[in-house]
Amino acid sequence: MFHARTTSGGTIIIKNNQPVKVQLSQLGSSKEGTYPHWHPSGKYIIFSTNATRQSFYSRNPNLIEVYDLESDLILYDPVRNTVITDPRFNSPESFETFPAWAPDGKRLYYCTAPAKQLPKRLREVKYSICSVSFDPDSGSFGETIDTIYTAHNKSASFPRISPDNQYLLFTESDYATFPIWHKEADLKMISLQDSASVNTDILNSPDVESYHSWSSNGKWIIFSSRRLDGLYTRFFIAHLNKNGKFSKPFLLPQKDPDENNLRMKSFNIPEFIKDKITITRSQLDHTVTD
Repeated sequence: MFHARTTSGGTIIIKNNQPVKVQLSQLGSSKEGTYPHWHPSGKYIIFSTNATRQSFYSRNPNLIEVYDLESDLILYDPVRNTVITDPRFNSPESFETFPAWAPDGKRLYYCTAPAKQLPKRLREVKYSICSVSFDPDSGSFGETIDTIYTAHNKSASFPRISPDNQYLLFTESDYATFPIWHKEADLKMISLQDSASVNTDILNSPDVESYHSWSSNGKWIIFSSRRLDGLYTRFFIAHLNKNGKFSKPFLLPQKDPDENNLRMKSFNIPEFIKDKITITRSQLDHTVTD
């Protein structure tokens, strides 16, 4: 599955090499999906629906600002081709975004913030991380919503749960929901066993740390950072030991070491995979073997 934005965009699902465009807005949601996350069972895709806008600064260390005028959560069942909505996650009084499933598929994590007038009050928008139980058999969410990270002076994005369900890794920035252009953005982690913060200082730098994902065994993370030159995001890998301590991150190895220094393009949204993929040279993209 992939999602294409702009005019004539939409959600495309490819099954048995046959692409199908899914019109989520016509299936009861009245909105299209943006940020997706597959349920571990493969039975559902949770989407946030985002009305995204950009601002460009002329005198600001953060060159670009991205924000959502509105955002909600919808659940898509690709087998029945139906959209399931919950009024708690579709209220104009709050923004919900960046949904992510727990590894066992029994909880959903997402970011949420009280709605503000944007872009006028953008710096007041601070996202918390919440979670709610989920029943895969009925496709329904539980009654109780738990707050895992409370936004006070900071804002959270991109929650990702470790495969052993021990840790919640996320990006923390001063405000808003698009930290990849926020120089103060850092990776943070919370223990889901006792809600304690885990020291992640070794992962961070004076520049941006952002998109991140876990290896399947939960011993490694990969994330993007602008620490080398402040302009381009590159991938860094770090090990997590059994005591919950990270090692010093190292730059993603390249066949030609100069590639990381001379390449004038950014890496984005890394994901570990277990198997090799076969694609044509024109489709070649960057993947990391798990």
